[in-house]
Amino acid sequence: MSPNQHLAAMCWILFSATPDFTTTSCPFIPTDPKPCWKNGNYEQLSSLLNSVNLQSSLNNPVIDVNYETLLSAYNSGVSKFVPSYTNSPISIANKQSPKWFNKSLKKLTQLKYKLFICTRIHPGNSDFKDQYRTVCLQPEEVP
Repeated sequence: MSPNQHLAAMCWILFSATPDFTTTSCPFIPTDPKPCWKNGNYEQLSSLLNSVNLQSSLNNPVIDVNYETLLSAYNSGVSKFVPSYTNSPISIANKQSPKWFNKSLKKLTQLKYKLFICTRIHPGNSDFKDQYRTVCLQPEEVP
């Protein structure tokens, strides 16, 4: 086996395992809720922040107390008036692809990505570059 074939086999083994995004133990999927800022009710959030009596807290010479008062009012307003979402593994697995994105296009995209990574790992190897160029020049059929 030539060194180039050995490198190709190593890259293929390295990138042939596809991650299973349906498990809850996947480290790439954040499960903590995040605020959805575009759907927030900012009028009510503003009225809540305006109703906080900051004058009494400003009379306090300790800056940490003032900061904590403002921060707690802001956090309670965000939790009340800004909805949150979670990227669950189930929602990612059930995500709909566009109609034009079929299985052959998905396989071609994955192959192009794998070869691109192999060309970046081994920049002096011309076999990977040639394979990547031929895959890039393949016509992509759009239904």
